[in-house]
Amino acid sequence: MEQEFYYLRVSSNSAEVVCLLNGFPVYDISTEGQVANQLPVNLALIGKGNKLLILIKSLGDNAFVKGSVTLYKSGEVVSSDDERKNVVEFTIDASKEQERLITFDNEQFDFSEVILRSPVINDTSQLIEYALKLKSWVKNHDIEKLLEHMSPKVRDYALSYSVEEEIIRESLKQSFTGDMFNMEWEEVSREDVIPVSYCEGRIWELTTSKGHPLFYSENEEGHTSLPVYVAEINGEMRVVR
Repeated sequence: MEQEFYYLRVSSNSAEVVCLLNGFPVYDISTEGQVANQLPVNLALIGKGNKLLILIKSLGDNAFVKGSVTLYKSGEVVSSDDERKNVVEFTIDASKEQERLITFDNEQFDFSEVILRSPVINDTSQLIEYALKLKSWVKNHDIEKLLEHMSPKVRDYALSYSVEEEIIRESLKQSFTGDMFNMEWEEVSREDVIPVSYCEGRIWELTTSKGHPLFYSENEEGHTSLPVYVAEINGEMRVVR
């Protein structure tokens, strides 16, 4: 089957916009000006019955939100203003706080095993302990342990982008050994870890009390971050996104 890419395209003005696709966060922006973005959402799809929840708050006059979920084929140029038939599209008056739910189907990608059927995690203490383990493995340059625990992420990225798992695994390995192991990451204690629930408690983002992702580094040139989303897979905590 030809490679497909589903893109969420959003244009907004004077609005705060948060989009959750099947409960997973795919878009978050807050600006008083006008902005347009597009990003791939293959990894949040569940086959038929996808649910895109759009949460909106007005930040000023002439607030609006419009956009689409648009299908591109391999090699096609992605643009925020090209004219093509969209899978779904939306235009919303953002003058008042509201939410909009949009549903659509796709034929190629179904990650419902992780998004809808992973066990609900109620004990956040195990999430905190797992966050500290991930931090220690990076600090100790334990690439084998990291790749082992990121295997569900590797598998799903390979499916999403139609490449071999080994290519994704090698790319991650090079990223860790070339850059991440040499970063001055923000120190995080047990008290600093803040797990954030998505997908009804099945997937959790590991963040910190400063509002940063678990891995965050800042210097005079800017900042670098690595968001970490985890779930229980076959009875074990694993990195899934």
